[in-house]
Amino acid sequence: MSYRLCSKVWIEIEGKKVFGDGPFDLLELVDRKGSIRQAAQEVEMSYHQAWEIINMVERNLGLTLIKRQTGGQAGGGSTLTENGKTLVCQYKSFREEANEKLEQLFQKHIKF
Repeated sequence: MSYRLCSKVWIEIEGKKVFGDGPFDLLELVDRKGSIRQAAQEVEMSYHQAWEIINMVERNLGLTLIKRQTGGQAGGGSTLTENGKTLVCQYKSFREEANEKLEQLFQKHIKF
């Protein structure tokens, strides 16, 4: 039997969850797809729900993470702002290193 450590990490402000894997994944998809709607479809979420999550994160962090371009004949779209790109890059690096360290601790302390 093979054991695997699973964990979930998020950022809170005054006990309120403001950023974690879900919003990170959503922002990363917006960056790749250029669209909140397409990112939401990828994670099987409504556009409205994705928009609300992004707005909540922006409000709670006090940062603009997405630049939205309204549709029309030329079409709309969304791109990450510099703050958004920085947050995605920093959180991705943090998450990768945290997972590595947690795996090391798991191997060190848990023996079956």
